[in-house]
Amino acid sequence: MVLVNIGGLEEKGAGAHMQKIPLKRALPGMKLAKPVVNENGVVLIGAGIELTEGIIHTLERKEIDRVVVEGSPLGEIVRPPEERIDELNVRFSNVGDNPVMMHIKELFVRRILKKAEEKAEGEEGGAGGGNGGEGGGGGG
Repeated sequence: MVLVNIGGLEEKGAGAHMQKIPLKRALPGMKLAKPVVNENGVVLIGAGIELTEGIIHTLERKEIDRVVVEGSPLGEIVRPPEERIDELNVRFSNVGDNPVMMHIKELFVRRILKKAEEKAEGEEGGAGGGNGGEGGGGGG
């Protein structure tokens, strides 16, 4: 199964959405879309479990920072392009001088900058139409 992360939202198959959220924003009743694992990869709580106050408190004590829940309870997370490019640099830091991987990274950087430019132009025009958010339906 392929997971695609789009501006904080992940898509799993057709139409099933999930979102990685800070644990401090988690609420009882939210359902885990992915298992919660510790730094050693040990599963603490399985996918599909509904969060309770007790579970959230236990995860806090175990210093878990984020969980992936079903749906998009926080809406679309929009991060500044600089932050997204910094994240790309970290993700691509171990590919060395691989020209193919560096080309892929450059394509992502261009897309991030283009989206930011389109959003800025849309805000200047005051129209507010279109998909001003990050992500979108693939393309390439």
